Amino acid sequence: MKDVRGVHAAAVRNAIFKELGLQVTNNKKNATNIVEWKKSSKVRECYNRLYSNDENAIENIARYAFPNISEKEELFDDIYIYIAAVCDIILNLEYPDMECAKKPLE
Repeated sequence: MKDVRGVHAAAVRNAIFKELGLQVTNNKKNATNIVEWKKSSKVRECYNRLYSNDENAIENIARYAFPNISEKEELFDDIYIYIAAVCDIILNLEYPDMECAKKPLE
């Protein structure tokens, strides 16, 4: 199950970077680098875009990450929630890591 979660989280992470135009420039395994990256104005702006009523950022990320699943499918609601959780882990300054472990996803 951990491998599936890792593959899905990586697909979402890549989709986040593609949709929001973010780049990872430093080694994100270092906690200091992660916090500095999350404090950047670009990341804060992207985080706020996720929850803007004017944009469909999470839906677009879902299409990039899971292109075979239609928004009309019942499964899409579950995927949407999962993607929102991964986005929050990756972009939220209050969470000082980028690892999508089981506990934070719950």
